[in-house]
Amino acid sequence: MTRSMSFLSTLVFAVGALMELSLSGCIGALDEPSGSGEQHTFSSTTFDLADYMIPSCASAGPAWSMSNGEQFQVWPASSSDGRGHFFVVKSCNDGASFEEWSVDSQFMRLYRDTTWGFAGKGVWQGQWCDVQCRKDNYAACAKRWLGDQADYAFTVYRGPAGGPGGPMYRRYVHDGEVFPTSYSISAARRSSCGPCEANFTGSSGHTIRVTWHASWRGFADVLELHAIAGAGAGESYLYARGKGWIGFRGIGGGENHAVQQSSSGPAPVDFCGTFSAGSICNHTGGAASGSTSPSPPSAPSSPSTPQSPQAGCPCRTDVDNYCLYGAKTSGCPMTFPGGYCDPNSDGSFADADWTRGYNEFTGSCS
Repeated sequence: MTRSMSFLSTLVFAVGALMELSLSGCIGALDEPSGSGEQHTFSSTTFDLADYMIPSCASAGPAWSMSNGEQFQVWPASSSDGRGHFFVVKSCNDGASFEEWSVDSQFMRLYRDTTWGFAGKGVWQGQWCDVQCRKDNYAACAKRWLGDQADYAFTVYRGPAGGPGGPMYRRYVHDGEVFPTSYSISAARRSSCGPCEANFTGSSGHTIRVTWHASWRGFADVLELHAIAGAGAGESYLYARGKGWIGFRGIGGGENHAVQQSSSGPAPVDFCGTFSAGSICNHTGGAASGSTSPSPPSAPSSPSTPQSPQAGCPCRTDVDNYCLYGAKTSGCPMTFPGGYCDPNSDGSFADADWTRGYNEFTGSCS
């Protein structure tokens, strides 16, 4: 299986080391990054990242099969620290490969990432290696997902004042907004969950630019969080409202995106404790209710675009998905009640099969 490029998979330090980030779930007081950074012009519409990163505050979200063979799924979790924790299971599809996050009134915080890796050098050039509890990681390359035996590490994130959970994103953002955050990372041993020494640790941070997309790869209402400086500069993470994490763009231009929804996925296997699924709705304040974007815009009154082979449906140039057409668009049966854009016939496209709409549109109109 292709190795995951998980959250901010390449972290550049002054020494030029490349690494993948991670975190840990210890309990402590809130702490916030200082400084507001530069001022930028952005839209007045406020987006709550909880609506995009957490498909449902009450239960596991959809399990997305990704284009590289992985599966992503979000699980809300019970916790006792006053924050709404959730796990993103990914990578090896075994439940033990995950990121742990939380949501509070100000930030989306990352606590730990158990898929910590780095790009090998020398004889391991071009290979993805798992970080071990050693200060000379470049001298070896072990791959946990292939069964190699080693003293593996995972990443622990903390805020700038040392409290648990690195504030990766502001919770409330705007299209076009640019903001900095800061945090620190350290290593912990997978076998015991105690601290250990490893390369790639220390103070870090990044600057994020927010971009809203009406549609992306078959999904409507998508937020792209692009690191323009600092850790992971050049990488993008894409989240769809009510759907969760549905895409990633790497520094070199590579892309991983959701291609279909699976019926289920493995629950988190927390080797440092016992995962317990639970509602975090009291922490989201009504967000992450599982709702998707509202009905798409109406189709043009007199389209002058060519006809597509798909049921005579017109090919539009302003969207990339049949389910972004208006309800009951002439010649487009999928937009009528009972069609795959409105399967429950309620006049809303909130339950649309966005992946099918994208695939059929690109197959007929590209």
